[in-house]
Amino acid sequence: MDMRSAPVDGLIAAVIREVYQLRRLDRDWLVQAGRVLNVQLKDDYDRLRTILAQIHP
Repeated sequence: MDMRSAPVDGLIAAVIREVYQLRRLDRDWLVQAGRVLNVQLKDDYDRLRTILAQIHP
């Protein structure tokens, strides 16, 4: 299976949205997840913005 064309950013956003729902809209968890993404993608602001835009509840 060739995963190079997988929509990774969309998958990340979908997982975060799903966990947020499973955690019963735990806003503190969502903020922390955003902070972790910020650290991981600190050198790729455009990608970070794209993911965060897909997460916004």
